[in-house]
Amino acid sequence: MDVEDFCHDKIQLSEEAAEEVVEQGITDFSDFVEMSDKDITGVCDKIRSPGGMIKKGGRGAGANDLAPDRGTKIGFIAEKNLRQARFYIYHMHRIQRPFVPEDVTLVILREFWTKRFELEKEGIKADTTKEDVKPLKKDGDVRKTLEDLDNLLMNKL
Repeated sequence: MDVEDFCHDKIQLSEEAAEEVVEQGITDFSDFVEMSDKDITGVCDKIRSPGGMIKKGGRGAGANDLAPDRGTKIGFIAEKNLRQARFYIYHMHRIQRPFVPEDVTLVILREFWTKRFELEKEGIKADTTKEDVKPLKKDGDVRKTLEDLDNLLMNKL
């Protein structure tokens, strides 16, 4: 599945908006890793209002007149879905797990998005209380401990 299909099929951008995401230079999922949340908002703003002039078209004397380029419509929820997808892709890269676009659903994206804010709150609380990394007590908790450590380090950064 390529980026355009992912944007249209999985995160419910219109076909035109999904094409415009690729036109803005996001051609591979690894491009999302290099971007921030503000970058995604900027991409959406650029798609909505690219600037420049286009021909009005149609019939008659005014067909070749120029009008401002209104861009492609991206709604609030579609933009939020794109931001959530970027965060999920970044998270999978950060914890060194493969990103499989076919396995992604909006439910998964929203769950990770919500956990992001919970982790940020915990990070702020951890900074104020000077909590240390909890020691590993069970072998089965290795993955959770590593993820907690990664989150702690990202919050400190």
